[in-house]
Amino acid sequence: MKTAIRLVLGLIFLGAVIFIASLFLPKMSREFFRTELSAYEFNLLAESKPINQVALVDTLGNSFSDAKFQGKWNLIFFGFTHCPEICPTTLSTLDSSIQLIAREAASLNYQFIFVTVDPARDTAARMKEYIAQFNNEIIGLTGSPEEIKKLSANLFVAFDKSANGDEADYTMNHSSQLLVINPQGQFIGYFRTPLKAENISQAYQILQSHF
Repeated sequence: MKTAIRLVLGLIFLGAVIFIASLFLPKMSREFFRTELSAYEFNLLAESKPINQVALVDTLGNSFSDAKFQGKWNLIFFGFTHCPEICPTTLSTLDSSIQLIAREAASLNYQFIFVTVDPARDTAARMKEYIAQFNNEIIGLTGSPEEIKKLSANLFVAFDKSANGDEADYTMNHSSQLLVINPQGQFIGYFRTPLKAENISQAYQILQSHF
């Protein structure tokens, strides 16, 4: 009888240990990968954030909704085609990243996305022509100001218009981080600037292997 009681108590204790571990291990695991990813200038959020509905347009004029974030790792940059320096530099880095990932990664389950913050000038055709100078794998998105602001708010991206006295002569101030949405359609973190292709490739491989 005593042996049976000890066995039952032992099983109860083991079950309690497993239950407690199940509560804390995911957080411990996330903290571990946050430290590892930080070495590649990637900031992993404490908790993933769902993306609300958006309705944008790609460079072929096709609709692009939040549903198209599902099933792939999404690496997203906000900018505009009249950008003098940051955007062309970033798109060149994204081109290098795509080539590096193709050589190094076991899985190519990703899409790089360039979202305009200047939809008044950046039509789908203009975006297509601009992106072709860097890498046609990059998906260009435009749309209404309201829809672009909706997506940017989801990703904590700030931007505004800076006029130079002439309404037609203006530039756009915008955040320059590279944002990441996971295959479940959740915002999970971002790459800090300056962006480096080597960091993007290494962090992508960690993310797609462990998350």
